[in-house]
Amino acid sequence: MIEKGKVIKLSEKKATILISPSSKCGNCANANICNWNAKNQRTIELPVTIPINEGDDVIVEISPKYHFLSVFLIFLLPVILLTAGVVLGIVLQRDLFSFIFGSIGFILALGIAKFVNNRLTKTGSKVAKIVRKVSN
Repeated sequence: MIEKGKVIKLSEKKATILISPSSKCGNCANANICNWNAKNQRTIELPVTIPINEGDDVIVEISPKYHFLSVFLIFLLPVILLTAGVVLGIVLQRDLFSFIFGSIGFILALGIAKFVNNRLTKTGSKVAKIVRKVSN
């Protein structure tokens, strides 16, 4: 997935890029889920791999492999573990257990997502990268 962004903050090793989703996002059936806050912009922090300055427009490439992993971790895993917790509570025939186990499943899913994010960041995986600077 290729997106255009603007460098809003720059340090020695990392750049914070403001991304406005492309027109393809508007045609997606899940556009309202990704853009739940209606700001239609998001920021991403990436390692600086090419010479850029604050205010530059850049092209960012997001690996499809990690895009699907992100969707799974953010949307599917919490639903799966929440549902598993609720079902476990139902099997034990206690409403309170359903709530407790469902909550634990949801929190566990968020913890797993955070762990995977930290692991990918530490290993330097190229989830996304700055491809090139856009000439004005």
